[in-house]
Amino acid sequence: MSFRRLPAAITIAVFGTVGFATVAPLRALVMDKPALALAGLLVAVISGMLDHGRRKARRTEPAPAA
Repeated sequence: MSFRRLPAAITIAVFGTVGFATVAPLRALVMDKPALALAGLLVAVISGMLDHGRRKARRTEPAPAA
């Protein structure tokens, strides 16, 4: 491993560790607040509905002529 890649590898490892360590406390914080949990659920449902609509529209469109 060259000396130029070593700082990048260290940075990636630190970002991964910090990111992994913050997930559980943030999830607990969000779930402790019913308004935030409801907002998250609402965003997930709307996102799923939009994605489902896009997939359905893609299936019903005719294939382009070659």
